[in-house]
Amino acid sequence: MHDCDILFKDIFRSYYARMLAYAQTLVGREAADDVVGDVFTELWSRREALQFGEGTSGLLMRSVYNRCMNELKHKKVEKERIVLLEDISRLVDVDFSLGVTEGQDENDVADVRNQIFQAIDALPEGSREVFRMSYIYDIPNKEIARIKGISVRTVESHIYKSLKILRHQLKKLTIYMLFCSL
Repeated sequence: MHDCDILFKDIFRSYYARMLAYAQTLVGREAADDVVGDVFTELWSRREALQFGEGTSGLLMRSVYNRCMNELKHKKVEKERIVLLEDISRLVDVDFSLGVTEGQDENDVADVRNQIFQAIDALPEGSREVFRMSYIYDIPNKEIARIKGISVRTVESHIYKSLKILRHQLKKLTIYMLFCSL
């Protein structure tokens, strides 16, 4: 066993419980295990290059904090995504794969559908591409990051920006639909 492997085990034993407790205060019990596991996985992959000393505790806690913030941002983006999809569903009140539901005018549904796709097409180019990859092609954020050569954080930023823009456009579309139904 290498010295760095022994050191890694000592660090794990010394800091795991403290890191887990800290992560739980930030992201809750369920996500905390994953966060701390990710920190130690990253640490393990770089164990031979890292040097541990007085700043080890601060480095580990900062890593936990950063991972927790990324987790919270990811949850926020996912929540925005769900709300957007619910808004679209409520607004259109139709399953695109099934077509028009009873009592709906086919032209109204087509108009709303076109406006939604126009709003997506009007997104800034980078955000539009990432949004389509995520929502239309259902590609995971990590895979999008790899394909585009950007960080996962940048992917999440594009998605968040797209959701804000689309939410604003949906509000306009909702008002338009209300006037059309009068």
